[in-house]
Amino acid sequence: MDKLLCGIDIGGTKCYCVLFERSGQIFAQRKTPGSTPVDLSFERVAELYRDAVLGAFLAAGNREIDAFYISVATYEIYQSFMDKVFNEAISEGCSINGQAKKPKLKVEPDGLCLISGELGHFDGASMICGTGSSLYVRSGEEYFRVGGWGQYFGSVGSGFQLASLSIKAAFKAHDGIIGPTLLTDLLSKQAGRPIWDKYDDLYAGGRAYVASYARCLFEAVKNGDETAKEIFHYCASELAELPAAAQRRAGKPLTIVMNGGIFSHYPEYAAEVQRLSPSDTKFIVADTPPVFGCAIEAMHMLDLDCLANKTFKEFFSVALN
Repeated sequence: MDKLLCGIDIGGTKCYCVLFERSGQIFAQRKTPGSTPVDLSFERVAELYRDAVLGAFLAAGNREIDAFYISVATYEIYQSFMDKVFNEAISEGCSINGQAKKPKLKVEPDGLCLISGELGHFDGASMICGTGSSLYVRSGEEYFRVGGWGQYFGSVGSGFQLASLSIKAAFKAHDGIIGPTLLTDLLSKQAGRPIWDKYDDLYAGGRAYVASYARCLFEAVKNGDETAKEIFHYCASELAELPAAAQRRAGKPLTIVMNGGIFSHYPEYAAEVQRLSPSDTKFIVADTPPVFGCAIEAMHMLDLDCLANKTFKEFFSVALN
């Protein structure tokens, strides 16, 4: 019986774990909450990561796992902490399942699996736009990041920024600083009461909660609200600065894979970012989830090339959709 492989993608809100065979046939999959030390305590984050790894071992049953590839947001900032947590969790999982040989393990930032999901384990770039935002460039086994400095100092053009600027505009309209905006009604409808009465919840809810209001911005844009349009174009222009900076640093035009909840759900926003980016940048809008890239990388760890295998991708596409 062949050993299984495991790909785990951990973002700021969700964790997706997939166990699969070398053919691409998915053996088990599991979605659980995700987070980073930016949002939760180290202790709580360690629990979430440990649960993801041990859940894979439990799902595997009597099947051994050959390799883990784990993609996790903010890895390059908290590398030593995350390496320790994942190594300990895998050792614990082996002990629980009686697996004699420890699986191979590779942990990387969440932007690299996006490249692999579309291009394979080759040079390229990815731009994430979900709760937060960032851009990664991979060259050989090296990589660098542009943006991704969190909600206070970065996350330009992200769901958090789109939502926070929308809420700010609603507050300003409420105070009479600017004129009326449709954002007020849309935000209040989602909140279940006037948005200014959600003041405490907005501050207590964290990045992901605030970012959940970004959908109101796009609805207001579709309905012609001028304030919403200004925020839309401002955020898109901020995000378009990332490809420009990345290409200057790389010294060449880049092929950039676009992924993340905002790009996926609002293609008009992805199109505007592309329009405002350097004309020699090539963009690919990802048609597979990030965990597919994790699977590609897990296969690469065993010197197996599978991206060209249409059957492998079809197994994933059917199972994940």
